Amino acid sequence: MPNQADHIAFGDAAVDVVAPLGIWQFENGPEPTHHVEVSDEDVQAAIDSLAEHEVYLRVLDPTTPVAAQARAQVYRSISRDQGWIRVGLRLISRPA
Repeated sequence: MPNQADHIAFGDAAVDVVAPLGIWQFENGPEPTHHVEVSDEDVQAAIDSLAEHEVYLRVLDPTTPVAAQARAQVYRSISRDQGWIRVGLRLISRPA
């Protein structure tokens, strides 16, 4: 999903800084190239963390409770299959 301009600029700067170090870089988003297994506790921690952006989320959707918005956003980033919970990540940079 589109993000705030400051988040995009920060992400681009992070890629520029880390790329020369030969570190693989991933982002959360559509069309994942890799998956990481997580726990229910990890999912809840992600929801709780995102819900801390209370003012931002209330502005985005004043009619939906912040916790529900955070949960929906996190759930869009995970998949559940045969008892596993996975986060999809897209490779954006890897060592040459």
